[in-house]
Amino acid sequence: MRSASLRGMFSRSAALTVSVFLTLSCASKPPVPQASRPTPENDPIAGAVVLRPCLTIVLDHYFDGIRELRGGAKFIVENGVLATSSPNEATCTTLDLRSKSVIPGLIDSHTHVMLTDKSYGTDFEKELERDAKRTNEERLAEARLHLRSLLRSGFTTIRDLGNSGRFNDVVLKQEKGSFPRLFVSGPGLAFGTGQFSPKAPKALVEKEYRILRKPEDAARFVAENATLGVDLVKVYADNDPQKELITPELLKAVIAAARRQSFRVTAHASFDSSARLAAEAGADSIEHGYELSKETLAIMKKKKIILVPTDYGIETCQQISKRDPRPDFHPCSNYRKNQSKRLLAARNLGVEIAFGSDAYLELESPLDDRGRQTVDSLLALIEEGLTPIQALRAATSSGAHVLGRNDLGVITPGARADLVAYAEDPIKNPKALMAPVLVIKDGVIVCGHDQEKCN
Repeated sequence: MRSASLRGMFSRSAALTVSVFLTLSCASKPPVPQASRPTPENDPIAGAVVLRPCLTIVLDHYFDGIRELRGGAKFIVENGVLATSSPNEATCTTLDLRSKSVIPGLIDSHTHVMLTDKSYGTDFEKELERDAKRTNEERLAEARLHLRSLLRSGFTTIRDLGNSGRFNDVVLKQEKGSFPRLFVSGPGLAFGTGQFSPKAPKALVEKEYRILRKPEDAARFVAENATLGVDLVKVYADNDPQKELITPELLKAVIAAARRQSFRVTAHASFDSSARLAAEAGADSIEHGYELSKETLAIMKKKKIILVPTDYGIETCQQISKRDPRPDFHPCSNYRKNQSKRLLAARNLGVEIAFGSDAYLELESPLDDRGRQTVDSLLALIEEGLTPIQALRAATSSGAHVLGRNDLGVITPGARADLVAYAEDPIKNPKALMAPVLVIKDGVIVCGHDQEKCN
């Protein structure tokens, strides 16, 4: 989440909201969600069209998650998976996409669908407390709208990094609906009062975070989160907008506990000092990383730690500038210059970059559409200097790397059949990403074709 703190540039902290299942102390075991855990691949999409027994997709121009390809290709979709041939091929329905540009389903590696900040990021702590007092029902209902918007904007997979109260994200993942595939962290592991004000009521803090007080807490929290159905561990290496850093002992304990449960670890780190701690401790990815030094980036490169930048696109920045008087946004080129410096340094050193939006602001139309706001953040990578192919790679195959999956973010035999088609070529005109004409998830047409328009 973007905080109000400035440390040489506009620092965005990890988004926070608080949703309450039960009032729990840090020491109490969280409740187990009652729903079963269907696999994302087998979760039907309400209202979508499944073409059976199989679907033949014919392509001419597509980006496969790594490179741009031309010259024609054919894929058979059965049981939501791409293949090059099938015994049932003669009975397949054919979908001819040769007139379109096609990419894999997009992946947002850092988002928070249960957070809404009405202050345009200018009153961080007040918004945290406001969200903490909202009901589960309010936040879940709003999250469902965001998820549908994301899917229809081409995001077939998201990594939702907490800020959802006590495991509301797990409950949402279990629901059937027109949603992207969800990978969730549950409440982030933090220290102190997390990103709340130091004066925040303890009850609010412990609804949102799992507060680490001693290294032994890490093993208990991670084991309990595993029982409840999370997919990864998120740890806060700093408490931005507060300046405190986690202790190396706590951070190492979290990572060791995560490894015992075979979890990947992502570290919120707004500052270079906190990112260095997380990199040296062996986190799998660094979120935000606004102030990364070349020394820290070198450690990330050596250890193959992925950077997940979370920057505003120009449309979002222009919306913020209407409310925020700080010089960072007047003009928006000031903001872009600050953010691009560390992004290009990471690219030039060979650090892998995965796209994350951290979209959570409630803005004026049209950016109150969470999907559009997320695409705008993807365009920020290009505005900051990545090539369109590098940005698309960040939002497809590199997003899959963050998740530890080789069947997502690519168009290749054996991958999940997640595809997005555009009337214009997004490599030549990145703004085309705002207007998908067809979205397919797990071989199911979500929007476009004979369905209603995607946007």
